[in-house]
Amino acid sequence: MNRTTIPLKLVKNLAQTNFPSLRLLFSDSLLVNLLAILIAFFKRDSLRRWFVRNRFPNVGELSLDSSLDGLIFTISHCEVPLWMIRNNQPKAIGLIASSASLANAKIIKDEAEKSGVQVLPICEVFNADNPVETMNNTQQLISTMRSNNLLQLGVDITVSRPV
Repeated sequence: MNRTTIPLKLVKNLAQTNFPSLRLLFSDSLLVNLLAILIAFFKRDSLRRWFVRNRFPNVGELSLDSSLDGLIFTISHCEVPLWMIRNNQPKAIGLIASSASLANAKIIKDEAEKSGVQVLPICEVFNADNPVETMNNTQQLISTMRSNNLLQLGVDITVSRPV
């Protein structure tokens, strides 16, 4: 008999004996595993966020050398554009919104005008699922800003379409 067969025979003999502690150990681990599976199923969104939280480690940081003359946003919510306007302090902004996000675009426009930022007229997209319409509005805003001698531009494309 070699050394590896001895422990295997011992394990087989232990499983055949009537040790209640071994049965209890295996049943407890089964219950713990089932509980973990249930928690993972019901909390899967928060677990997914926890696992991918460091995928982009520099999110939220602004580079110190970025001084943008103009920003262009496709609007769905107010928070990100307002945060970027406060932190970058551009000279002008352009907003692209659908009919559903027009109210948020007006909130952003009012806040930007209060802080002294020039706001170009809001471009309304009539079909939010048409990327060509959004792209044309973006190109129009870029050319308008460049004709106003605003050369350092930033386009926020985090929302691929105005919602």
